[in-house]
Amino acid sequence: MLKTHSFHIPVMGIGFIIDSPLKVSRFGIDSVISLVDDILLEKIRKMYSLKFKIPYDEITEKMDDFRAERVTSYLNLMKTLSEEKFEEFKKNITQTKQDIVDFFEDLPDSSSLKQEFVKVTSSNFDVKKVTDWLKENLSMGQIDVNIMTKVDKDNYTKSLFKFYSIKVLWRIIWLYFRKIPLIIHSFDRAFYRYQTKKK
Repeated sequence: MLKTHSFHIPVMGIGFIIDSPLKVSRFGIDSVISLVDDILLEKIRKMYSLKFKIPYDEITEKMDDFRAERVTSYLNLMKTLSEEKFEEFKKNITQTKQDIVDFFEDLPDSSSLKQEFVKVTSSNFDVKKVTDWLKENLSMGQIDVNIMTKVDKDNYTKSLFKFYSIKVLWRIIWLYFRKIPLIIHSFDRAFYRYQTKKK
């Protein structure tokens, strides 16, 4: 797969990266969302739902498995909005020949997408052909998720073991987001015991 950029937005403070995909994924830049704070995720989900006029139903702590539901709903929202932004971006940069040229001039020479573009247009710049090629090869940035050791806190509900935060997050990844790469920043023993049980 051709890559637009060779760098990514790394893990930083939770607030810095919580909505990074929405800001940069349309440009082909990979980024990471931290799953540590489900309360913050729910607040940001409400904010973006209102901003983009998307129906919002609050997920309260009184609901069963509320942390898994909050994180899942937030990731679904980020994925949907990021994909919409990406489709809009593709339309904007392929309207005219100059739009296409301007887009590639802003990319570094190390970009594999730009290198292939040079080959495609070396003999002739057919706008329709280039537009079709670009729509086929341009990809949005990857949305990764991050788990840190901090999330391995006790969340007792009816004294059930499964409500430990990190177990909830593991269920989210494997039940809902198996195709999304997982960046693990945790060496917690309980996490790996739970991982073994899931296998």
